[in-house]
Amino acid sequence: MQTALRLTARVLPGKRVEFASPDLPDGGEVELIVMLPEPTILPTTDASAPKGVLDFIQSLPPGPRSAATWDEVERNYRTERDSWD
Repeated sequence: MQTALRLTARVLPGKRVEFASPDLPDGGEVELIVMLPEPTILPTTDASAPKGVLDFIQSLPPGPRSAATWDEVERNYRTERDSWD
C-alpha cells in the first residue's frame, strides 16, 4: 500500500520550498506534487457593480417578469404543454 503525506510549507525567499518529515526515507526517492491555492476573487471597487443576488435583481430594468396572476401562469403552461402534441 502506498503512503501519502500531506504537508504544508511556506515559500521561502528565492521561491524555494523546504520541508521535513520523519516519514521521508534518507536517500530515498519521493514524488512531490505542488498545488497552488485557488486565486481569491477580490471584491470589485466599482461602486455600481452588484454585490449580491438582491442587488443584481434590483439592478434589472423595470418590467413584467411573470404573469400577473397564478391563473395566467397556469394558462401559459397549459398552452405550451398542449403545443407539444
